[in-house]
Amino acid sequence: MAPANPVQFTPPLAPAAEASERSARRNPNQREKIDMTTNENIIREVYAAAEGTSLDAGRFASLFHEDGYFLDQASGMRWTGPEVRQPIHGLAGAFPDMHRELLSFYSVGDAVIVELRLRGTHLGDLVTAQGVVPPTGETFDIPCCDVFHLRDGKVVSFHCYNEFPAWLNSLPGR
Repeated sequence: MAPANPVQFTPPLAPAAEASERSARRNPNQREKIDMTTNENIIREVYAAAEGTSLDAGRFASLFHEDGYFLDQASGMRWTGPEVRQPIHGLAGAFPDMHRELLSFYSVGDAVIVELRLRGTHLGDLVTAQGVVPPTGETFDIPCCDVFHLRDGKVVSFHCYNEFPAWLNSLPGR
């Protein structure tokens, strides 16, 4: 007997249509699989809007429910509603080449979990809870896991688990 909410894994480079077709073959509950693939596509749009070289903060915020929020677990900082633009603006200013390499997606119901790597070069001021870190020219490449919950096709929660504080502490003079 199959579980009520099977977890769907989609390799990062598989086109969404192929992933949906594979999912439908694996599970006769096609409606659930299509919904999960749709949720994955929404989250892929979230990442595309936050990309440093093509940042679209308005599009990023539009993908969140009006009461949706973004929580950075490493810092404990939380942004709700239109405020969700703030962290991506801050990162793009400090790391204009910010890139998120999407490694794996896992979907179940209205939850999408993403394994990824965050990469960039510190070329602008970085505002932190401890103060401003001036540009260092240092690059970073850190692991990250993001957990999203969606409702009605929009993000209601985005929890980002990353190793950014470890990178910050490794900077010269810190």
